Amino acid sequence: MAEYDRKDMVAAELDDRGVVIACPACGKKNRILYSRLGSATRCGQCKRDLPPPAAPIEVARSADFDRLVAASALPVVVDFWAPWCGPCRMVAPELEKVAARQARKILVVKENTDALGDPG
Repeated sequence: MAEYDRKDMVAAELDDRGVVIACPACGKKNRILYSRLGSATRCGQCKRDLPPPAAPIEVARSADFDRLVAASALPVVVDFWAPWCGPCRMVAPELEKVAARQARKILVVKENTDALGDPG
């Protein structure tokens, strides 16, 4: 498996079926199904290898979180945080490091408990 530099990291988002990332080579958005997380994937347009999600992914909707946890092929590490929480802000850089080092082995997501209310 290829190692990826920080410059290869791309922003990712969750949807109802998987993690959506943009190809760093051509910019095309690609969906990695939750059940295929951890597997090598290629861009649907340019066919280059896609880097795995290597940064914490913000959870926008509770339903996406529920589907992720139910169907993910990888263990999911969840950071339940709030903007006003000092310890939450202190641990965020460490979680970024964990996400980068453990890409394709675990998935790190962040859930803002103030914005979403009910965790998971």
